[in-house]
Formats: sequence, C-alpha cells, structure tokens
Amino acid sequence: MTQANYQKIMGWIKAHEGGFVDHPQDPGGRTNFGITQATYDASRQANGLGQRNVKMIDQAEVAEIYERQYWSRVQGDALPDGVDYTVMDYAVNSGASRSVKVLQRLLGVKVDGVVGMFTLAAARKKDPVRLINDICDERMAFLRKLRIWPTFKGGWTKRVSHVRINSVALAQNSPTGDPDGLSPGKATETLVSLLRAFLAFLRAIFK
Repeated sequence: MTQANYQKIMGWIKAHEGGFVDHPQDPGGRTNFGITQATYDASRQANGLGQRNVKMIDQAEVAEIYERQYWSRVQGDALPDGVDYTVMDYAVNSGASRSVKVLQRLLGVKVDGVVGMFTLAAARKKDPVRLINDICDERMAFLRKLRIWPTFKGGWTKRVSHVRINSVALAQNSPTGDPDGLSPGKATETLVSLLRAFLAFLRAIFK
C-alpha cells in the first residue's frame, strides 16, 4: 500500500459520500462526509470534547475518524492493493464489521470481524481481482435486500461500480503485478469487472 494509493482512496470515498445530508429515509440520520452524527458524537467524547452538529465537523476530524474507525479496523495498510479500497469503501458505507466478515467468508477463514494474520495471509494468496469482484457482487446483493434500496439504488450502484473498476486498476498497477502490462488472464478479469459493473447498473435502472 502506497501513500499515493491512500490519498486516492480517501479522495474517492469523500467524493462518493459528499457533504452534509439528512435524508429522511436514511437510518443513519444526519451525516457529513459519510460520518454519522452518532459516530461523530462518540469520537468527540473519546477526545474529551462536547457534542456538536456533525454539519460542523472539520477536515482534521474527518481524517482522524476515517483512520481510526475504518482504515485501521480493516488493516488497510496491510491488504493487497485494490482489495484495500474495496474493503474500506464497504466499511465506510455499511460498517467495518460487515465488510471484514464478508472478506473473511470469501477467503474461507474464521469469520470474527477482526483482520488478523490469518485473514491477511489468505488475502495475499487470493487473486486480488477475483476477490474484488466477489466482494462487490456480495455487496450489491446485500444492498438490494435493504428496505431503502428503491430510494438509493442509483447512487449505490454507481458507487460500487466505481469501486469495482478502480480497485481492479489499483490491483493491476501493484508492484507485484505484471511488469510488462496485463497478462491475457488479467485482461480477461478486467473485462469481466467492467461487464459486472455495467450489468449491475442496468439491473438497478430497470428493476
């Protein structure tokens, strides 16, 4: 994991989350940069600060919460390139515990919601592009079952499609990847990723 990748990932997540929202059908309630009021309250309490509206959150607080509540919990620095973005974005959108448990289930390791050495070892052995696609497929299946899917399906589908495509790009530009460009196998996986993203988008629009 490079610092450049980390900055890209944080920029993408913030762009998807946007600024302050308080959608009446969002169970998370008031949210700013993807951080709910409850999460912000807990963070300020942990830092010995009083509560205030999440609308007032500053960028230093945003960075701290992303790092402590999500990036550190999913062990982003230790996950393979591309897989880190896929797992991190899922964590921010649907909770770190859910994201990690999905990762562990797909890896065939103990599902406890804690990224330890066995989870990391298994992740490093797995083909990253296939793992990225499997996680994104599971994520879309989970989102479609939610009661609020009809309201948010357009934005969610666009977001997961972006995550899928850019995670694959990160994985294939990894220093451990092919030095002379994409192998035929990886080129096929890239095409599959694009097709999966496109089909997910069509399914959301016409269903």
